[in-house]
Amino acid sequence: NSGNDNTTVSNNAFFGFRSGLNNVSGGNNTVIGAEADLSGGNFNFATAIGAGAIASRSNSITLGRAGGADTVIMPGN
Repeated sequence: NSGNDNTTVSNNAFFGFRSGLNNVSGGNNTVIGAEADLSGGNFNFATAIGAGAIASRSNSITLGRAGGADTVIMPGN
């Protein structure tokens, strides 16, 4: 049940078990991962990637869980 409470929204993508459940009226959001979500119901252009990742504001990208539970590695120069 991804994005169950969406009512007046558009252009959202929710992938994963119970992902995007908090979104109610925000748009253009991407949530990927089991129980990944948005901390509020009306964000726009927010992205959460990873199981348990929670985006906390609009116009942001969140990788992994909060509190240092995950390490983000970006290879390259």
